Amino acid sequence: MKTAIVTGGSRGIGRSVAVALSQKGYFVCVNYLRDRSGAGETLNEILETGGCGMTFRADVRNPHEIGEMFEAACANGALSVLVNNAGVSHIGLLQRMSDTEIRNVIDTDLLGTLFCSREAIPRLLQNHSGSIVNIASVWGVCGASCETVYSAAKAGVAGFTKALAKELGPSGINVNCVSPGVIDTEMNSGLDLGSLAEQTLAGRIGEPEEIARAVVFLTENSYITGQNIIIDGGFIS
Repeated sequence: MKTAIVTGGSRGIGRSVAVALSQKGYFVCVNYLRDRSGAGETLNEILETGGCGMTFRADVRNPHEIGEMFEAACANGALSVLVNNAGVSHIGLLQRMSDTEIRNVIDTDLLGTLFCSREAIPRLLQNHSGSIVNIASVWGVCGASCETVYSAAKAGVAGFTKALAKELGPSGINVNCVSPGVIDTEMNSGLDLGSLAEQTLAGRIGEPEEIARAVVFLTENSYITGQNIIIDGGFIS
């Protein structure tokens, strides 16, 4: 059975991606850090819809824990897909952020993506196929006031995607990025969603399932690589 690993799979976009991939026949490893019950809910949804999977606690900032997760997940089948979704945000002025707060965002959102991808590459190279999909953000494209570090980290994810696609393209592995706009998730619950919806051409905020469908699409199209797919309802048109 093909294996997919989805980081940050306990809720929101990660949960929708994990369920969508399971419906495509993947054994899905649902990664989480603190939300064990949420990861369990994701797995239950996978099982209830006829899929297979597991949960695994691992901090994407920690290469050792990442290695353990990959070992456990790939015992169920060769790795085919990695979705780097785990992320944190911090709303506030840059000059008021502590060193720890800055490092937490960069280490989770950017370095976590690098570390997980590095661990996945040797496994994908064995089969000369596979897909890495990184979840960035529209803020990484246009930037957001009071989310400067988050914007920088997600811009880094987009740049990393294009560079890694050039490294892995000759080996038959595609690497792409999805940059969601404002999506109805817990991470965005503190934002003025009504105002943001008014700034969006679609006149609404997005749903996690809409991002999940884009991720699945990218895993199924090996001729698409090095792309940053912006799904924002026309927010930055």
